[in-house]
Amino acid sequence: MPREQVEEFRNFVNSNRLMDINLKGEKFTWFSNPRNGFVTRERLDRVLVNWEWRRLYQNATLTSLPVIGSDHCPLVLKLEPKEKFERHFKYEAYWEDYEDCEKIIKQGWEKNENKRNKWEKLQEKFKSYKKELEQWSKRTFTRADKKSTNLRKKSQNYRIRTFRTAVGKDQGSEG
Repeated sequence: MPREQVEEFRNFVNSNRLMDINLKGEKFTWFSNPRNGFVTRERLDRVLVNWEWRRLYQNATLTSLPVIGSDHCPLVLKLEPKEKFERHFKYEAYWEDYEDCEKIIKQGWEKNENKRNKWEKLQEKFKSYKKELEQWSKRTFTRADKKSTNLRKKSQNYRIRTFRTAVGKDQGSEG
C-alpha cells in the first residue's frame, strides 16, 4: 500500500476521532501462508467507531471467529446488551443444619459423568451440585424479603378494603 494512502487513512481516522472496538477472542485477524515453517500473524481487520456511536452502543462487542477457508478471521459485531449479570453461587452455612443438605450435594455430585476429560467432569460436578443445592434451598426455605413484601401487600389491601367499607357506610347513612 503506498505511503500516501496509509497517511490519508490515518488522517481520516484522527480527524473523525475514530476508535477501535476491543476485539474478544483471537488476537490476530490475518495469518500468512507458512513459509519455511513460519506464519506471520497480524491484526488487520478492525471496526472503527466514534464517541457518539460508542455512547449509543455501550455494550457492543466485537468477536473474532476461527479461520475457515480464508486467511482472515471473520469478525462478529454484536450490538445487543450484555447478558444479565451472572449470579454467583453462595453456600449458606445454615444448610448444614439440615439432614437433606449432604444428600443433595451427593446427588448433584454424582450426576453428569459422561464428560471426556477429568477437568470437564469436575466442572460439571460443581455446576450440578450447585444447581441441586439452589433448587433444594428454594423448595425448602422461604425468603424473608419476599414474605415481608407479601405481608405488606396483604396489609395494604386490608386497609383499602376497611377504608372503602367505612366510606361506604358513611355515604349510605347520609342519603
